Amino acid sequence: MLDMMLSIATGTDWHGHRVRQGPVVYVCAEGASGISRRVKAWKQAHRYYGSAPTHFLPVAIKVTEPEQVSRLLSEVRAINPTPVAVVLDTVARNMLGNESEVEAMGRFVDGCDRIREELHATVFCVHHTGWNAERSRGSTALPGAVHTELLVERDDLNLILKCTKQRDGPEFEPIRLTAYPVAESLVLRALAPTSTDLTRNERAACTVLLGSDGLSSSAWEEAS
Repeated sequence: MLDMMLSIATGTDWHGHRVRQGPVVYVCAEGASGISRRVKAWKQAHRYYGSAPTHFLPVAIKVTEPEQVSRLLSEVRAINPTPVAVVLDTVARNMLGNESEVEAMGRFVDGCDRIREELHATVFCVHHTGWNAERSRGSTALPGAVHTELLVERDDLNLILKCTKQRDGPEFEPIRLTAYPVAESLVLRALAPTSTDLTRNERAACTVLLGSDGLSSSAWEEAS
């Protein structure tokens, strides 16, 4: 999600896909301590040296509570009145009540709708899957309300991003990405071959090559 939001904030193509550039508000209710390290790695990997108009809120916003949504809207308008995206990471940390209950999740959806309508911004919700990893955890009120649902599957350092719902159009083909280390973190790059076509060693060799600026064959072999 951070990889996608930094692309939007800076106007950088997201793995070959054009973005609509604009400020981003990222409500980081968990994992906030690692954000600066990840941003540094992303900038280094993309050779981006300017400022990325992304405002991080390292606190939980209980979107189920109208007064907290009002405070969030006031703070966002004070920072930048025209964000194009607001991220709520994660759903569970940014709501009160049982996420499995329709009523509680309904209040969360209502809060998201208010943010979207008043800021004219897209709201992104980061949520976990259940034990079977086939659908989002908790009440079906959330997947029923979203316009687009994306599922991330991981195989070692390779990721597959699947579109499991697209309200106003067909689901897109899976997007394959690979992670590689940069500046004490990981960044993503598009991976052309499917993971099933490659052995573990072959994937490691491809990951090293993707993360380099050019290697001799002997250096590539040694690094792999």
